[in-house]
Amino acid sequence: MARAPLTREESRQLTRTRLLDAAATVFAEHGYRRASVEEIASQAGYTIGALYSNFSGKEELLLAFLEEQLARIAERVVTAARSETAPAGKLRAAAAEWMAFLDDEPQLYTLMIEFWTIWVRDSEQRPRHAERFAAVRRFIGGLIQEKADEMGVAMRVPPEQIGAVVVGLADGLALQHLADPEAIPRDLFPSVLAILVEALEQPGR
Repeated sequence: MARAPLTREESRQLTRTRLLDAAATVFAEHGYRRASVEEIASQAGYTIGALYSNFSGKEELLLAFLEEQLARIAERVVTAARSETAPAGKLRAAAAEWMAFLDDEPQLYTLMIEFWTIWVRDSEQRPRHAERFAAVRRFIGGLIQEKADEMGVAMRVPPEQIGAVVVGLADGLALQHLADPEAIPRDLFPSVLAILVEALEQPGR
């Protein structure tokens, strides 16, 4: 049975998907700065005109690609956290999954850093992407607040600010781990989080 022709919207979405897949390949091989829109279009099997009819240029293509990838990584980490029942176990599972992602897809993390350097300087982009980071801080802070409530401990710092510290730790260790994996083993992050949770459990020490 013959398949019905694609609608204009379906055809456009297919073109965008193929361009984003091609961008993933080219960015992984060359990085953002050395990648060219010509190579991405060629990799996807389209003309440069087709690329520009869907994206304003390489920067928008990178942002669209990474938006998809950030959502996927966030889901991966959250799924790992949800596999545990206790708040402390959720934190350790999420930290371990983050470090596993770094080893699985190191090129993608370097693109994420390039992405950060772009949007943090863009007054229009910054509020939208800052909200994504805020959501991560709230999620982590919520887990820590759960643990504090479980232990009957009063938090001295707002949960979201503690979440910011954990995110900063995650990014700092990620950069060091990629530069020197032997010096910064993948189990360091979950181990440090375990120590922080233990400190929360023993407020008098």
